[in-house]
This record gives sequence, C-alpha cells and structure tokens, in this order.
Amino acid sequence: MSKGSKIYKRFGLKFAIAHRSRKIKTRIKEKPFAQQLQMFLLILKLNHSKKFRVYSLLRKQNCLITSLKHLEFIALCFNEIIQWLESKEFQEQYLDTNHPYPPLLNPKRLVRDSQNPYANLSYENISAELAWEMNLPLPPYYDLIWLRLDGSGSSAYGRFIKLCGINKINADDAILNNKIFHYYPCYQQLLAHKDSYNLIAIHEYWHESYMKFCALIDKNVPAICNIRDQIERLKHGVNHLNSWECAP
Repeated sequence: MSKGSKIYKRFGLKFAIAHRSRKIKTRIKEKPFAQQLQMFLLILKLNHSKKFRVYSLLRKQNCLITSLKHLEFIALCFNEIIQWLESKEFQEQYLDTNHPYPPLLNPKRLVRDSQNPYANLSYENISAELAWEMNLPLPPYYDLIWLRLDGSGSSAYGRFIKLCGINKINADDAILNNKIFHYYPCYQQLLAHKDSYNLIAIHEYWHESYMKFCALIDKNVPAICNIRDQIERLKHGVNHLNSWECAP
C-alpha cells in the first residue's frame, strides 16, 4: 500500500489530496523548465549591468542556478568566467572531449598554492552548493577512490581502510538521489582535511546526481574495488532480504 493510500485510510481524503499536491509541487520544482523559469525571474531581480549576459552564459553552459546570492557571485566574477571559457585550455580539456559538466572557472587556479591562482577566488570562498551549480570538480585533496560493492566484504574492507589511517570523507551508503549526500560533504571535508590521506567512496552508481558527482572527480589517483565470487554475493544477498515481495 502506498503512503498516499495509507494517509487516505487513516486521515481521510483531504489529507491524502494535500500529500499528493506536495509531491506534485516538489516534482515540478525539480523539472528543468521550472528551474529555468525560476533562474530567469531571479536574473530580473539581479542588480547588475551584465545580468542578461550572465543569463545567456548560464543557459549556453547548461547551468541552472536558482539562488539570487549565487547569481550575484557569478555576476561579480563574470570577467574571470569569460576569460576561462574562451581559453585554449578550456577548449581542449572540456569541449573537445565532450565533458558533460564543464566548470565555469579554471579549477587549477582555484587552488591557493597553485602556480597561477586567482587573486580573489579559491575553493575556500566558494560554497559547496555554488560549486555544484558551477560544475567545479572536487578540491584535489584526495588520494584514493574506493569502488564499493555490496555483499563483497565491504564492511570489513571499510574497517581495514580505517585501521590503515586512511580518511574516508563521505558516507558511501547514502542511497538517496541527492547531491547533499554526495558532493557537498566531500567538498567540505576535503577542504577541512587537506593534509590527510583522503579516500572517496563511490557506491550508488545508478542515480542521476551520482553521475554528475562521479564526473566531478577528475584527479588522476588510484582506485580500488572489493570483489567477490558472484554466486557467493547472491547467497549473501538472499540472507539479507527484508521481504519476499520483489518489484519488477
């Protein structure tokens, strides 16, 4: 029985309709056309002479930003963004390779101790939320990727990693299709533990936001994967069934 049916059965039609309306409203807000409209309305509120050029740039780069504060930040660093997008490095590294999420700023120059850092821009003064919207790769303070497979001793593997003094910076068991559980904590923890030997765990491979999350891991580092005989994995999975009701 669905949650809506349970609400109808327990509380009546009025509460069931309210529950359904909230779900529909949330889904509409997540649609690209709704976000594009919201971004355009915020652009109209933006107090900046280049606001329509900002809007045109964001549409061209397929960036949807629905925060006025973030749009104001992008307007302030508009010249740096244009300089980067018109550079040969951007062309070769992102356009020629058909990268699905090209960044609006040069990620190398966002590292403060790089050879040619931005004067007033760095990973430290860009929030995780804005960095996600600008398609910025994760800060390059990680040293290992763990491709985690369920039913293959991953719990013991995680303990082994911890005993080795490796800092696993993200919750690899976050099942929700939500950037809050993937990109945001990684971004924040990498900046907080720059000098540690950091590991990023990748687990939920099929979610849409996770595809972008993986695309924004661009540092060339080793990767490890815990594997097991497939029949043994199936036997292990059967022992952990919560219900015999199988969805198609």
